[in-house]
Amino acid sequence: MKACIIANLYPPHDIGGAEVYLERISEELSRECKVILITSSPYHGLRSLLPRESARGNIKIYRFSPLNIYHNPEAKARPAVQRFLWHIIDIWNLHSYLVIRLILRKEEPDIVHTHNLSGFSLSAIAAAKGLRLPLIHSCHDFSLLCPFATLKCRRQRYGTCVSASFCCLVYRAIKRFIVNRHKPDLAIMPSRHTETVFLQKRFFTGIKREVIPYCIDTQTHPLPIAKQDGNFNVLYVGQLVEHKGVHLLIKAFSGLPYQRMRLHIVGDGDYAAVLKRLSRGDERIKFYGRVANSEVSGFYRLADVTVVPSLWPEFLGIVILESFSMSTPVIASAIGGITEIVRQGYNGFLFKAGDETQLKGLIEKVFLERPILDHLRDNAWRSSLDFGCPSHAGRLRWIYRQVAGLKNSGSKDGLDARRPD
Repeated sequence: MKACIIANLYPPHDIGGAEVYLERISEELSRECKVILITSSPYHGLRSLLPRESARGNIKIYRFSPLNIYHNPEAKARPAVQRFLWHIIDIWNLHSYLVIRLILRKEEPDIVHTHNLSGFSLSAIAAAKGLRLPLIHSCHDFSLLCPFATLKCRRQRYGTCVSASFCCLVYRAIKRFIVNRHKPDLAIMPSRHTETVFLQKRFFTGIKREVIPYCIDTQTHPLPIAKQDGNFNVLYVGQLVEHKGVHLLIKAFSGLPYQRMRLHIVGDGDYAAVLKRLSRGDERIKFYGRVANSEVSGFYRLADVTVVPSLWPEFLGIVILESFSMSTPVIASAIGGITEIVRQGYNGFLFKAGDETQLKGLIEKVFLERPILDHLRDNAWRSSLDFGCPSHAGRLRWIYRQVAGLKNSGSKDGLDARRPD
């Protein structure tokens, strides 16, 4: 089977967990499928507007720069007027449509699987459906509902946006019209929470849906319980942006008097300078900047607990799964899909999003009560075993065959209820 994956970003142009997942699953799928990947690249002259072919292992990659004001990862550094115009163009990008359609006609894949499309626009979906190719769409953020992709802006402090502005409602309505007109054959969500939010906003109605959590490289055995370096190490991994809530973590940690505590912050973003100023004077807090994915596992091994203090409704949280695989429990905001994998008192603890006092108390609890920490560590590793990449890829391949078979046979009955072993 030949599968074509379309995603706005792919390493080395990546900014978050969705790209980490995409890299892993593309490589895993390529073991048994022929994988074609279409992704974006920064603008480097007129030639970059045309697709450039390369290979990464068994994956054939097409990269091109969508004709717009800037490349998607540059958004934070751009003024508001440019961002507004970028979003207008990104609703339906004719250039992306023509280039993607050209590649699809050339490759003739058996299945097309779209992921984050900000930068390409939803014209990528129309390109696939216009050629009558079987189409699956995976949601990794709320970009279909929200220009910020998080359902969090200045109008919404914590949680899911419930009072969108007029402009956001128009933006949402146009995208809903496009998606519901060029219906994917299947929509994949990483959590039940994600599915519920999209259905509430009348997206993917009448479309088959599957809830499939993200995957990670799991460990065959739990790491040794005694993995401390003499300190109690608290870890944050992720983007340094306001909606990730790292400022709350720094405030909570700074209020704890224990000198054996250390806070390790791995990642980068436009909020980094604010966070460094906030932590100034506390030598227990260390920033590492952006770290290669291959090196992040070392931080999980060192950590006693990972904290995910998000203020927006995370889809699921790859950081949580990666932490579990290294026998490191998680303290996380009780928001979004996080609540579906962090089990209170089993593999971690949950706190109310934005509650600095509650977060501080939980960090202190885990620090002072060693038997609780040992219990959480063992269960964290056990929890990770349900999210291995080989089984995840196997399920995707099965779904690919089912969806491609439906198109070829003209069946309207939906997916076969049976699942692969």
